[in-house]
Amino acid sequence: MNTVKKYWFFLGILAVSLLPLLDAPTRTAALGSWFKTHHGPDCSIFLVFLLSGLALQYRQIAAGISDGTGTLLSLAVTFLAAPVTALLFGIFPLPVSIYTGMVLIAVMPTTLSSGVVMTGLAGGNSVHALVITILGNTLAIFTIPVTLQLMIGCNATGTTGMDIDQSGLMLKIAFLVITPLTTGVMLRKMFPSPVKRCIPCTGPLSQISILFIIWMAMCHGRNDILQGMSSLFIILPLTFFYHLLLVVIGVGITRICNIEKGRRESVIIMGGQKTLPLSLIIQSSLFPDFGLAAVTCVLHHIIHLAMDALLVQYLKRKA
Repeated sequence: MNTVKKYWFFLGILAVSLLPLLDAPTRTAALGSWFKTHHGPDCSIFLVFLLSGLALQYRQIAAGISDGTGTLLSLAVTFLAAPVTALLFGIFPLPVSIYTGMVLIAVMPTTLSSGVVMTGLAGGNSVHALVITILGNTLAIFTIPVTLQLMIGCNATGTTGMDIDQSGLMLKIAFLVITPLTTGVMLRKMFPSPVKRCIPCTGPLSQISILFIIWMAMCHGRNDILQGMSSLFIILPLTFFYHLLLVVIGVGITRICNIEKGRRESVIIMGGQKTLPLSLIIQSSLFPDFGLAAVTCVLHHIIHLAMDALLVQYLKRKA
C-alpha cells in the first residue's frame, strides 16, 4: 500500500497511457478525443499553473533570486544546451513524428514541481529551484515559438519546415502560463487563510490534471500509436540518452564554473528536467496528426523522472 501511495503518479501515467490502447471498442479513445477537441487540454494546463500560483510565496521568490550565476547556468542548459543536443539527434534519419516529439521536449522550460522537490531531496536549494522554474516558464513564452520554428525543419528525413504563427503561439502560452500563475499568486495574497488550508491539495490536483492531459493525448493519437508500436524501440533509448546528455552537461558546467555543493544541485536537476503538460498542449495545437510525438514526450517524462530519482540519491551522497 505504501508503494502505491509513493508511486501513484508513475502508476497513473502508465494507466492513462495504456487504457486507450487496450480499449478495443475505443469508447475511451472517443471520449478522450472529444475532451481534447473541446478545450480539455487548455483548461487542464490553466488549472495546473493556477494551483502552482496558489502554492507560491513572495518571500520564497525573493530569497532565491540571490544566486544569479546558478540561475543563468540552469537557464542556459534549458534553453541553449537542450535544443542544440536535440539537433544532434536530428542528424539521424528519425521518423518525422518522433523528431517532432524530441523538438517539443527540447524547447520546453523546466518542470513545475518535481524539480523543486528533487532539488531539496538532493541537498540543494529548493527555493532557488523555484525561482528557476518561474523564470524558465516565463521566458518560455518568448523562446518556444522562435526556437520551435528554427528546429522543426532540421530533420534528416527532409521534413518541410512549417510556418508557425509565433505571435499567436506567444499569446497562447502567456494565457496558459502567466495568467493563471499570476491569478493564483493574487488569490493567495487576497485570501491567505482559505488558500493556506487548500495548499495540501494543490499538488495532487495538479498531478491529476497532468494525467488528464496525457490521457487525452493518448486517446487522440491512439491509431498512430498502435501502428507505430515498433517505434518504441527507438523512442526509449533516444529519450534516455538525451536526458543523460543534459545531466552530463549540467554536471560539467557546474564543475567548470566551480559551483559548490548546495548550489549545484538546482542547476543540474532544473537544467535537465522538462515540463510535460505544455509540450502536449503545443503538440495537440500544431501537430495533431503526429501521435508518436505525444508518446515521445510522455515516455521522456517517465524516463527522466526515474533517472533523476537515482541522480538525487547520488547527489545526496556527495553532499
